[in-house]
Amino acid sequence: MNHPVVRTLNRLLALCHASELGFLVTASNVDNRAVKALLHSYADQRARFAEELAQAVREMGGTPTRRPLWLGRFHRGWIGLKTALISEPEAVERAALAEAVRGEQAAERRYRQALEADLGPAEPLVRAQLEAIQEARRLLAQLCGREDRRLVMRLFDREEELAQAQRVLAQRGFGTEQVRVMAAAELLEETPRPHPPHVPGDMAWTGAVLGMLAGTVVGGVAAFSASLATPGGLPGTWLVVIPLLGLLAGGFIGGLLAFLLGWGSLEQDRFLYEQSRRRGWALLLLEASPEQATEAAQIMQGINAAARAR
Repeated sequence: MNHPVVRTLNRLLALCHASELGFLVTASNVDNRAVKALLHSYADQRARFAEELAQAVREMGGTPTRRPLWLGRFHRGWIGLKTALISEPEAVERAALAEAVRGEQAAERRYRQALEADLGPAEPLVRAQLEAIQEARRLLAQLCGREDRRLVMRLFDREEELAQAQRVLAQRGFGTEQVRVMAAAELLEETPRPHPPHVPGDMAWTGAVLGMLAGTVVGGVAAFSASLATPGGLPGTWLVVIPLLGLLAGGFIGGLLAFLLGWGSLEQDRFLYEQSRRRGWALLLLEASPEQATEAAQIMQGINAAARAR
C-alpha cells in the first residue's frame, strides 16, 4: 500500500530508529552515569515510538519499512569522533548533549511537517510523540546549558554519598529548592532491551569518508607538487593514480582508527551502564545558573570519584 499517510508514518518510523541509535551513540561518549541512563531511556522511548508507528502502518494496511538515513549515520559517527577527541569529561558531556539537542530539533521539525497533512486516525499518536520529543529537547537543552538555567544530574550508589553531596552543596550556598532527589529505579530499567553494537560501525563509516576526503586532498597536493618538481611534469596517469592511492589509504586508515575508538567507547558504555543498573541508588538533580551548575557538577563529580576510589 502506497497511501500518503503510510509513507509519512514510515518516514517517521525511520526517523525514530535513527534517533534511537543517535541517543545510544551519545550515551557511549558520556561518563556521567545519570546522563548516560537518561540517554538510554530516550533510546528505549524512540524504539517504542517506532513500534507504535509500525503498528499504525499495519492497521492502515501498509508494510512498515525502515530505510536507513545515511545522513543520520554520518551524524552519529561525527558525534563519536568529535567527542573522542575531547579529554575533559564535562566538555565531552556538553558537546555530546549539544549534538543530541540538534538531533531533537531536527526530529521536531519532521514531526511538525508530518502534522501539516491529514494523518487521519494516526494524528493523536504522532501528536503525542511530538510532545514527548519536545519535552526531551527541553530537558537536554537544560543539561547542556542552553537555557538560562542549567540542570545537573549525578547518580549515587549509597545513601551516605547522597547525604554528603547534599551537605556540601548546602554549605556552598545551594538552596534546598534547587535540589531534587529521585530513586534510580525511575530511570534505570530493571530488564533493559539489548542495544545493537552499532557505535563502531557508524564511527568507522564516518572516519572512512573523512579519511577518503583528506587522503584525496593530500594525494592531489602531492601529485601537483611532484609534477612541478619533475622536468616536463608527471605523466597524466600519475596525476590520477596518486590522489586515488591517497583516497584508498585515507579511507582505510580513517575507518580503522575510528572503528577502534568506537569499540572502546562501546565497551566503556556497557560497563558503566551495567554498573549503574547494579549499584545505582539515587539520582540528585540540581537546577542553577550555568556558573553555579559548573561548581555543583564539580562537587558531585568529586564525591563520586572519591567513593569509587574507596
